Order: sequence, then structure tokens, then C-alpha cells
Amino acid sequence: MEMPLFVKLEKYDEITRTLRMIRAKVDEARASLEKIKEIKTQEDKEMESWSQELETIQEKINKIEDSLQTTQGQ
Repeated sequence: MEMPLFVKLEKYDEITRTLRMIRAKVDEARASLEKIKEIKTQEDKEMESWSQELETIQEKINKIEDSLQTTQGQ
């Protein structure tokens, strides 16, 4: 059974101020987290792009090496 909660008016005002402050901090943390997620997504895209470029470079190196070996063998 829940009992009524009695709080002095001064304490009530203090509690509501504190709760507003906590809510503001939570909102701020949530906004920061969203920015971090956006940055991470951008970083992931960049990393994928770099990985693809390195793969392309590796393929070109392999073709050059194969060409050199074929030429050298003749």
C-alpha cells in the first residue's frame, strides 16, 4: 500500500530544480551520443573507402608483378 509523500515546500522546489538539472544533463548526454554515432558512421565509411582503395592498389601491384615475371620468363 502506497503512503502519501509529504515534502516541505522548500525541499519540493529544490527537488524540482535538481530534477530539471538532471534532465538537462541527460538531454545533453543524449545529444553528445548522437554526435558520436554520426562521427563513427562517417569514420566507418572512410575506413571502408580506404580499404577498397588499398585493395585496388594491391591488385595493380599484383598485375605489375605478374607482368614483370611473365616478361622476365621470356
